Amino acid sequence: MFGVEKNNPFQYLSPERIDAQTAVDMFVDDQRIYEYGHERLRDNDTVGSGIQLINFSNENKGKELRIALEVSEDCAFSKIDEIWISEWSDAYRLILAENRLPFFLGAFLVVFGIVVTTILVFVVAAVPQYTNILLLSIFAICMGIWTLCYHNVILFFPVPLYSVTLIEYMSLFIAPLPIIGYMYGYVKQLNSKRIMLCYKSLFVLQFISTIVSIVLHATDIIHAAGLLYYHHILFVLHSFFFAYILYASTKINKNRKKLYIIGLLIVLACIVYELVNYVLGRYFGLSLVELKGILSLGIIVFIAILVLDLYHD
Repeated sequence: MFGVEKNNPFQYLSPERIDAQTAVDMFVDDQRIYEYGHERLRDNDTVGSGIQLINFSNENKGKELRIALEVSEDCAFSKIDEIWISEWSDAYRLILAENRLPFFLGAFLVVFGIVVTTILVFVVAAVPQYTNILLLSIFAICMGIWTLCYHNVILFFPVPLYSVTLIEYMSLFIAPLPIIGYMYGYVKQLNSKRIMLCYKSLFVLQFISTIVSIVLHATDIIHAAGLLYYHHILFVLHSFFFAYILYASTKINKNRKKLYIIGLLIVLACIVYELVNYVLGRYFGLSLVELKGILSLGIIVFIAILVLDLYHD
């Protein structure tokens, strides 16, 4: 995003991510006025992805603007996004206006998760039955942080761009672990050795993948952006496996059937939408209807259903 002083003739353009794992140079009439990411690129560190806020003055009127991008990761993006030009004083307000729903949903998930975790971390030792709610709250924190980072809302805080991207990926990689732990009770209830073996295999696979991803990123062997494809595959496997587990549990308790089916359809539709939209955008330069925060909304519905189920028990 570029900011200009008041009374500048530039009009507003659509906001998009203009930096996706790239080092950036900006020139006005061949004079460099801004650069980002080259030092980190030389050190093989992650550059980050998000919106760059750059302030221009009226002295730049009528001059040629040139942007040079040096990509740091394979398949980082498949198209050059639009540039958003506005008055500097409106920059953050426009980011918030563009991401109202992700901001609300992400903040709700984080606050809900922190409050519940703070309470239950002292209660679980005495009442182990509350462990599932604790796991749900940790999952909510992870997904809330991911939402705020992915939709650039966290730019309101003084956090470096590369740190925002790191937090985004790490929260996404860790999020499946608490929800897998939560599902243990449902798997045990089915009393099937084959299903339990699949469950344990998925848990071990996710745990090892998370640890390996963190180590590879920390040692700059493979950055998190290059590992996202494999985690997407794991997310799909988890989604279908747990959809089957929850559906099978409805045969044991008929009262849950309608609620579960509705919840599963909502959650699976949200996951499919986000994955398809991400893959189309990153690798093909296409996009579905721009509805932001859909996955977070699905997660909130999912958590509400599971909390209702706990209350029922």
